[in-house]
Amino acid sequence: MIPDFLTHYYEAARGPFRSLSDLSPEEAESLMERIRQEGAIFASRRALDYLPIRRELESRIRALFIQKGGQPHRDTPHYLILGACPWVKT
Repeated sequence: MIPDFLTHYYEAARGPFRSLSDLSPEEAESLMERIRQEGAIFASRRALDYLPIRRELESRIRALFIQKGGQPHRDTPHYLILGACPWVKT
């Protein structure tokens, strides 16, 4: 059965709906490096080329959304998961 709710996981100390994509590439890379060094959350295990790939995919998705008539309210997306995903919590 497909879940009927969305979940937005975030670090309680930082608050919800904060995005690496809202930062400059330099700021985002610096933050990712700190996250990798701390090793405490799922994001610490992401590949070194994660950010450039993420930005490229977000750009493509946004362009396709606009092409289909979408009118985005933000320059970058917020991420949510359909249902719950316990392994993302770690």
